[in-house]
Amino acid sequence: MAFDLIKSLTPGEKRYFKMFVSTFERTNKTYIKLFNAIDKQSTYDEKTIKTKFKNESFVKHFAVVKSNLCNTILKSLRFYHSENNPQEKVNQHMSNSLILVRKGKRDLASYHLKKALKVAEENSLFTQQLEILNWSNHIMFRDIVLRDSIHENPLQQFSLPLQHLKVIKDLQKSIKLEFNIRLFRFKNLDKIRTKKSHKYLKKFVNKPLLKFHEKSRSPIAQEKKLSAKFQCYLCLKDYEQAFITSQNMIKLTNYMPKPQTVLSIHADHSYASLRIKSWKTTKQILNKCLELYLELAPKIKFTNPESKLFEMMHFCELLYHLFHLNFDAIINTLPKVEKEYSNIEDKTSASDFWTFNYHFSYGHFIIGEYENAQSFIVKLLNKPVLKNRKDYFIATQILNLFIHYL
Repeated sequence: MAFDLIKSLTPGEKRYFKMFVSTFERTNKTYIKLFNAIDKQSTYDEKTIKTKFKNESFVKHFAVVKSNLCNTILKSLRFYHSENNPQEKVNQHMSNSLILVRKGKRDLASYHLKKALKVAEENSLFTQQLEILNWSNHIMFRDIVLRDSIHENPLQQFSLPLQHLKVIKDLQKSIKLEFNIRLFRFKNLDKIRTKKSHKYLKKFVNKPLLKFHEKSRSPIAQEKKLSAKFQCYLCLKDYEQAFITSQNMIKLTNYMPKPQTVLSIHADHSYASLRIKSWKTTKQILNKCLELYLELAPKIKFTNPESKLFEMMHFCELLYHLFHLNFDAIINTLPKVEKEYSNIEDKTSASDFWTFNYHFSYGHFIIGEYENAQSFIVKLLNKPVLKNRKDYFIATQILNLFIHYL
């Protein structure tokens, strides 16, 4: 665990860890020594490290020291990211409040609770809001009983957590609905077009909770319901409704605290546009998505960033022409997209590898370039089959059969 954790750190996080340890563990250099030794290794070799420090006393308790090193790294990371982590800010204000109550400084404690509640509300941290409201009521009750304080509408204040529970309940129901449909789609990709699946999806999309999403108790709950509807419409190939649903999701982005959610909504909107809108309109929507991605990239550590950029800047154009069977455009676009792909192929995930190469093969197939199509089929068939994307494997096998008989 220590090796993987250290290797995942950015240069800034590594510098901060060393400063953190130097400040709080001035007389103990063990963690710095062990950290540097592990960081220098390309693959973890515990035997080499123990040999290196054979004269150090901590080697006798190496497992304990290594575990403590991990805990110290995590503690330093919490400090390092505390300014950008709303949950950490809430926790800090809550801890301050608890200390101040024990010190008898209830007014200051209430001040920190208000600060905590403000951060929690701004970032839609609903469970934290409930905890803050309960703790505020506890302080108010002690004020009334022990300090003979007067509070306006104390009973109304005590009812706030109950009201808030309704918001949380609605959100959890919405999350469950979205998770259910995503899981259904994920597990049934190879049979999503069957009559049985369509019957289930049509029934699902008409659930009252989804049908009357406007009555949601929070924007996040509404977005979850709309996202569930969007997934249903994609599976049903009702791209008009999918596009309208994604437009409604776009309207909620100002209320979304997580930038990843906002980007995901724009990506869904882009995909729906690929299916039914003109290339001019779709290009504008894709550019907006790309602009947002580039804005967030310095703040968020995306997985496979090169693959995502390739998809938005190049692959989606090919996908559009494949969806709309624009044969002349496919002939012109395919070589350019393949050339761009060759620059990032070794940086793609296994799922993206299947997605890109299957569509390259399909593109060559429909314009009659069967040998080129076969070359991509061979690449795919020589790769391990993804357990959760059997649909691509089945489609590849079918395309392979067509090519052999032409």
